[in-house]
Amino acid sequence: MLGIEPHFLPLAAYACIAALLCFLLPYHIQRRKLASQTERRLSFGASEAPIESGLSVIKDGVRAMKDHRLLELSSNRFGAIGSNTVHVKFPGGHFYETADPENVKTMLSSDFRKWGLAKARKDTFRPVMGEGIFIAEGAKWKHSRALLRPMFSRTQLENFAIFEDQATHLVNAIARADGKVDLRDLFFRMTLDTSLEFLMGESISSLANPEDAKRSAMNSALHRVEVHISSGGGLGNACTSWLPKSRQYVKDIQTIRSFVESFILPRLAKREEILHRDDEGPSDGERPTFLDELVKQTSDLTEIGDEILSTLFAGRDTTASLLTNIFFVVSRRQEIWKALQDEINHALPDGQRPSSDQLKQLKYLRALVNESLRLHPVIPGNTRQALEDTVLPSGGGPDGTAPVFIPKGEMVRFNTFAMQRRTDLYGEDALEFRPERWLDTDSSRGLRVRWEYIPFGGGPRICLGQMFALNHAMYTIVRMCQEFSEIESWGEEEVWREDITMGVCTNFSGAKVMLRK
Repeated sequence: MLGIEPHFLPLAAYACIAALLCFLLPYHIQRRKLASQTERRLSFGASEAPIESGLSVIKDGVRAMKDHRLLELSSNRFGAIGSNTVHVKFPGGHFYETADPENVKTMLSSDFRKWGLAKARKDTFRPVMGEGIFIAEGAKWKHSRALLRPMFSRTQLENFAIFEDQATHLVNAIARADGKVDLRDLFFRMTLDTSLEFLMGESISSLANPEDAKRSAMNSALHRVEVHISSGGGLGNACTSWLPKSRQYVKDIQTIRSFVESFILPRLAKREEILHRDDEGPSDGERPTFLDELVKQTSDLTEIGDEILSTLFAGRDTTASLLTNIFFVVSRRQEIWKALQDEINHALPDGQRPSSDQLKQLKYLRALVNESLRLHPVIPGNTRQALEDTVLPSGGGPDGTAPVFIPKGEMVRFNTFAMQRRTDLYGEDALEFRPERWLDTDSSRGLRVRWEYIPFGGGPRICLGQMFALNHAMYTIVRMCQEFSEIESWGEEEVWREDITMGVCTNFSGAKVMLRK
């Protein structure tokens, strides 16, 4: 008869004990951790956030990512669970998510020092941006911000000569295509040219000369790096940092770095001259550049490159995405196009180029931009990590008004997309694209917002370049309204869906339009 030999019994027993320990030890550790968290939570007088859990979190998320509807899914999650703060749990991980303005204010402003950037964000962007402002924290972040703040002075922001040059190239590119274009590609080329000219005093003219080998290589490298970072091999941003780096990815980063350094090195060689020129003031017709200002502050090639690249990626992607989102909508809404043209033609007759003060007077134009940033935010959300045990002011308890305990090290995502679509904050028509909600009339006051509207973030880390981006977008819209009398869409896609690249969101199908003089 078959059986277990006696000398195998101790081995079998040891194997059973080992298997039992492998199960019980993590279970015991988790129980201890939960007990500790409960004790700490009670000491704060805080509650748990409502929980969404299960395999469906992953399955629904993967399906929504493929359909470019992940933002819609995450936004609907709050309504389904009946709270604007939720603890999302799934096999292998969890995170907190909130669409509550008071919680956002707490993380970004009032309790700023208790919250840091997510480690995954820093690990993901470091190969591209080094230690630039977008991943720096503490003293390094303060140094970067002090270094960059003077570059966005009013004098710099109101110099519209760059915008006019690039708007001219844009109009010419549209004309070469007989008016039938996907504006998304053109906007990304234009904002790259604008950003480089603002930053380093020279444009690569990717709109005017798209076939040039050097320009094409830079554009292609930027695109591939952004796709790699955003896809995470199909698993998302958080996975990118530990995925193997392809040879092409490494080569593309070297291409981008070398390109930027080709501008920096000649300026560093002239540093003494630049410093001396600063004492005497700029000569007639000379425009100080972002790069020159950095060279005055430091001679460190790597530091200058990090800050240039951080600003380049932000300046290029956000403005291009905003313009794409706007023209996707406007090409389908003739009443908006007519209202824009009426306002612009009245304020700027005979194609007059707008000044900074004149842009500020174009109320409907600004309302249009505000509405696009509300309904289709170019930064649809972000994440912070608790640096210590802390609380968010609301989201817990039976009615969702009690404080929520957040243990040290936990991630909280604030969902700007969902928050800016809440009907209790923006009215029953919150999901409609209606610029008029921002305008004062004789009988009603236009929308006034605080922490429920954060297209450029908020608190100490609010975007330094927001006015540059807004001025550039509005100037471009003005010039296109002056150059073209008619617009219509020719794409089949009628519904806006997201395409998120490096955290920046634009319309997946672009802005396929027909423009006529």
